[in-house]
Amino acid sequence: MQLKKNALILGSLLAVALGLIAALLVVRSRPTPPAGASPGSGANVLVYQTQGAVASLKITLDQRDSYTLSSLSSENDRVQSASLSDYDDQLVNQSRVAGVLNASRSLYALELLLESPGDYRPFGLTQPRAVVEVTDQTKRTVTLLIGDNAPGNQGIYLKRQDSPAIYLVPTYSLENYLLSETAYLNLTITPGSSAQGFDAVVLGGTVREEQGQVAIRREGETYLLTAPVQRPLEEGMGLPLLETLLGLNADSVAAINPTREDLEALGLDRPYATAEASGNWGEFYLSATAPDAGGTVYLYREGVPLLYTVRADLLPWLDLQYTQLMDPFAYTPDIDHLQEITLDLESGESHRFLLSFNREGERSVTLNGTPIDTENFLRFYITLISARLAEHTDETPASQNPTLAITYTDDSGGIQSVVFYHGPTRRYFIQTGEEPFFLTPSAYLDRVLEDFEKVKSGVRVESFE
Repeated sequence: MQLKKNALILGSLLAVALGLIAALLVVRSRPTPPAGASPGSGANVLVYQTQGAVASLKITLDQRDSYTLSSLSSENDRVQSASLSDYDDQLVNQSRVAGVLNASRSLYALELLLESPGDYRPFGLTQPRAVVEVTDQTKRTVTLLIGDNAPGNQGIYLKRQDSPAIYLVPTYSLENYLLSETAYLNLTITPGSSAQGFDAVVLGGTVREEQGQVAIRREGETYLLTAPVQRPLEEGMGLPLLETLLGLNADSVAAINPTREDLEALGLDRPYATAEASGNWGEFYLSATAPDAGGTVYLYREGVPLLYTVRADLLPWLDLQYTQLMDPFAYTPDIDHLQEITLDLESGESHRFLLSFNREGERSVTLNGTPIDTENFLRFYITLISARLAEHTDETPASQNPTLAITYTDDSGGIQSVVFYHGPTRRYFIQTGEEPFFLTPSAYLDRVLEDFEKVKSGVRVESFE
């Protein structure tokens, strides 16, 4: 019994040893790449190698559409700059094209699958998915036929046109040759950056039909909202939203040389949103569709022969309303340049503050001709300029008799008024100059009238919260 058991163990060990020897012979039988080559993980059969840098790649997909990647300059057998077919260089992702050209200097397979199969149909090589013509600096061309994927995603079948052999090539070595030409186009839609800023922006489109176009322009170091109202731009929130127009990148190129019919089919003859911008980097005009169910927008830049797709969350300006851009404070004058503030009350009373400086540069204030405490007035002034345009409204006041009118006169003679009228519950209509009506909380007006009585009576005004 023990002898039989020992025989079984010996037989098992012998089988394992024979298996190891067979595996070693298979491994040693696979050819190794030449010295200095870098075939990548698992690939060790040389399919071809160019002489020097790759001059061009002509790729034909599905025996129909073709395009060419070409070297413009090379150094030490590596492409430095490149082009794509007949596209303007600015439309081409040159670094990607150059990278594909450089990666095409040699190709290694996982194995030489068949020396001469006779029938190429089972491998998808009678009607190849792609035909790639690799031309090097010596004008020598190697033509590759790319067939089907091998079962289990083990690789892709490939043959050289000048050889009957079939190779099994890693998928990653051929994936760039299976892409449409749009994959090699530059996805940068607009120039500029937030650091450069812009001189002017105009937003339009059907999403803004009710309010009209929204226009912003630079004035010195600041920005001004000029339409549909003239107000300072809220730079803390509004400006960053507009700066997303600059240096904008697409997710993909949806079409090349779209026709007018193509654009009309998407609704771009009456675009959902438009944006026109100019700056020291140039100018551009964009038109965009409304986001689809997946949050994707088709976007077209006038003068560029490409139609892009972009995620709507990258376009905060898409349906931006002017109320989101403007400074929410009704009017905030520079007190150092104010000469007079007048308060006209609903009762018909009118009160006048005069501001001046003496020779020592000290400020003094009078109310209806009587000097008042300057520090107390300054606290009241903070209350005055804290009026916020909380909500836009298309309604107008029922009465043309204002509850309160504040008029500011500066040292250049400029006059600006902020006027309040009775409005909906706990709110007042507020209007600055000739601007449209907005609504403001009634708490503001209550506080102004309360603090004004304190100023008249010489009672300390608390800081406005």
